[in-house]
Amino acid sequence: DMIVYQVLRGGMLLFTAGFRRTMLGHRTTPTENVGIAVIMAGLALTGMVACYGKQREDREDLGVWWRFFGTVMMLFGNAIISFQTVLEEKLMKTDETPVSPLVLVGMEGLVGVLWTSMFCLPVAQMLPGDEGHGGHEDTVSTVRMLISSSVLQAVTVAYFIAIFAWNIAGMEICRMSSATTRHVLSQVRTAATWLAALVLYYSGLLPQYGEPWQGIESWGKLFGFAILV
Repeated sequence: DMIVYQVLRGGMLLFTAGFRRTMLGHRTTPTENVGIAVIMAGLALTGMVACYGKQREDREDLGVWWRFFGTVMMLFGNAIISFQTVLEEKLMKTDETPVSPLVLVGMEGLVGVLWTSMFCLPVAQMLPGDEGHGGHEDTVSTVRMLISSSVLQAVTVAYFIAIFAWNIAGMEICRMSSATTRHVLSQVRTAATWLAALVLYYSGLLPQYGEPWQGIESWGKLFGFAILV
């Protein structure tokens, strides 16, 4: 559920601090430890409020095993992401031949495109089930929609530009500061997403995709995000 998701994402900061100590020899100061604890507290509070306000009777109970499996997989994924960002920091700050942030973004993007197009998408195409439900993804249908919709093309291009800028900014932050700082700032995305949902709802642009102010739940989110920021 939401609280587990938020707490586990905050745990990425702990993985990053551990990898920085192992790979870079950096020991976190007491002040940094307090900061990490405060950020995790803000994430946990936000997740608790969201979970309390969105309990649904029709939510499927997948059982203890699948919840445990999902938790382990998310922890594993967070560890991999933390290792990646610390390795990026090491490559950009090495005394021998530091790697440019642009080169790192380009190489990671190229490997990601090849891996996704040559393995992930073909496997998802062959999985059983309906598109959008489970693991099945109809790539042929996706390409047809892209070709026939100019709006979808514009959104896709805008998304590529935004992700490119986000990755470049993240690399620069990692190079100038640290991988831990990068992950701290990345947690603000949750707050930005919620604020965007409020704007969409009350501006009347796309209210069906927005979220109204929900009294004590929204005040709790605001307080949690304030701690986070």
